[in-house]
Amino acid sequence: IATAEIGFALLLIAVVSTAAVLYIRYRLRHCRCSGSDARSSKDSVFTKDNGKIRPDLDELQKRRRARVFTYEELEKAAQGFKEESIVGKGSFSCVYKGVLRDGTTVAVKKAIMSSDKQKNSNEFRTELDLLSRLNHAHLLSLLGYCEEGGERLLVYEFM
Repeated sequence: IATAEIGFALLLIAVVSTAAVLYIRYRLRHCRCSGSDARSSKDSVFTKDNGKIRPDLDELQKRRRARVFTYEELEKAAQGFKEESIVGKGSFSCVYKGVLRDGTTVAVKKAIMSSDKQKNSNEFRTELDLLSRLNHAHLLSLLGYCEEGGERLLVYEFM
């Protein structure tokens, strides 16, 4: 019976120790505060828009080096968004193969817009913010975007 009690005590110590280590690692990764819990407004990549928080595209561009493309530039790169340039199609977008003026081959994701323009804009900005933060060897890099004349396009490296 004494052996079982010792085993249980060791198991309990191991579980508590593991939980403590995981908690400390979580706090170190997610707490980027330097003496203050509040982030300054100039550090934020979000702005208020009619009471709603949305990504500040100018700030994202500076931080993530996401290039802003013109619609005309991407239209030329993707050969006028012709059917022959399509490399993928989903329920919310078409992906076109394109070549930029500097010779870079890119994938241009052109959103299929719904009738709710405000919703389109919010979804686009949220997606842009999330994609600009991702950096992984198995994911394509976001090179830039275009939000012009009601069009929403994302530009990725072509694989």
